[in-house]
Amino acid sequence: MLNNDYILQMKELLQGEYNEYIDRLEDIPYAGLRINTNRITQERFKEIFPYALEKSPFADNGYYIQKESGLGYHALHMAGFFYLQEPSASAAVTILDVKKGKTVLDLCAAPGSKSTQILEKLGHSGLLV
Repeated sequence: MLNNDYILQMKELLQGEYNEYIDRLEDIPYAGLRINTNRITQERFKEIFPYALEKSPFADNGYYIQKESGLGYHALHMAGFFYLQEPSASAAVTILDVKKGKTVLDLCAAPGSKSTQILEKLGHSGLLV
């Protein structure tokens, strides 16, 4: 339930687009996931994953998924085959352009989504601190 003051403010700000905004609030939100290519290939993951994926522009192995909650309890997530990560967050590692054999210092390593992405790029070589 939306706060009445908020509703009035949004009606004023959005004017003719307000009803569309309210309709979008009912949509199932998009989430992001990144396939852990240290554990499974993208091709194999897509074969066994039961939900539709849409490619994210932010990471080679990143995808959007439109699914209600519960992905964190999925067996493939528990087995480490994918990581739930906001798609735009994966852009930092893509821009960093990690190469095999390099040393990377991750100063923002919690909860670990970018760290696991860096490890994938290092490909069992180099060092992540």
